[in-house]
Amino acid sequence: MMKQIIRFLLALPCLCTFLTFQSCEIVTEGGYRTEAEATYELCRYYWYADYRDYNGNGIRQAIYFWADGSGRRDVYYNQPGMPQVERTEFYWYWGSRTYRAVIMEFATGETTYWDDIFISGNILTCFTGEKYLTFYGG
Repeated sequence: MMKQIIRFLLALPCLCTFLTFQSCEIVTEGGYRTEAEATYELCRYYWYADYRDYNGNGIRQAIYFWADGSGRRDVYYNQPGMPQVERTEFYWYWGSRTYRAVIMEFATGETTYWDDIFISGNILTCFTGEKYLTFYGG
């Protein structure tokens, strides 16, 4: 009987450590706990990404999310002969109960789906169905 008690006491710290790390893993993969928390994180910055087109011209895409479910995408072109800014309004909503997916319905009829959203500080990453994107908060 005494051996069993000693074994249990020796195994208890290992068990506690295992359970602690398991619970952390579940929380980080589960997304936000409430819609309000997720919406705050999504809306607290405008999100931008810089890239170049096939000709090497610079383009900046900025996406604004507002807590009322509206938003705007601004695309800035640094190319001769093209408009400087192209603005498109959209409505957005959460596409999952874990608040890790957003659906954007644009005024042009286009629908965009971002999945696997992860926000850490002022960095947002997501999967568009074709590739992973990284946006920075401004």
